[in-house]
Amino acid sequence: MSFDIEKTLESIAPTLAAMLGGPLAGTAVTALESALGLSPGAGTDGITQVLQSGAMTPDMIAAVRKADQEHADRLAQMQVDLAKLNASHQEALAATDVTDRVSARSMEVSTRSYLVPALALLIVGGFLGMVAATLGGYSRTDGALAGTLIGYLSAKAEQVVAFYFGSTAGSQAQVQMIHNSTPNAPSK
Repeated sequence: MSFDIEKTLESIAPTLAAMLGGPLAGTAVTALESALGLSPGAGTDGITQVLQSGAMTPDMIAAVRKADQEHADRLAQMQVDLAKLNASHQEALAATDVTDRVSARSMEVSTRSYLVPALALLIVGGFLGMVAATLGGYSRTDGALAGTLIGYLSAKAEQVVAFYFGSTAGSQAQVQMIHNSTPNAPSK
């Protein structure tokens, strides 16, 4: 399970945590680097190290809270609705993903090339073979390199399946939109 910076920062710096989830993430990272005393460019890796190590001093926490308040005030002055901005950003990313996938599918139909299906079969077949070999005890997955390769192959097989059969990202977005548009029943 990966470390979630946003979740960790929600109680200390809710505005900066929310900014990390959208198009203002770079601004939030820069503010957190400065507040935590990290060198510019340390990025999310440097921030994660500080948060996971438990080495945050009271002064660091105060600096993070101050930076959070400054950003909250600045966003309020500019009348920026951070939740709406982040939602628009996520919708734009999803739309780009859909457009990219549709474009790739259209290209495959128009060129009638065997390359894409051959690569898809190779990737999915390799993944299934690797799983069978691992479960059958024919391969070892002790080393970090083996784990990395298995993760990489698994991710590529997931992309192939999403290309041919669609992904759940669109379905999740659709469910969320329906949920947001459905009025709540009045309480009695």
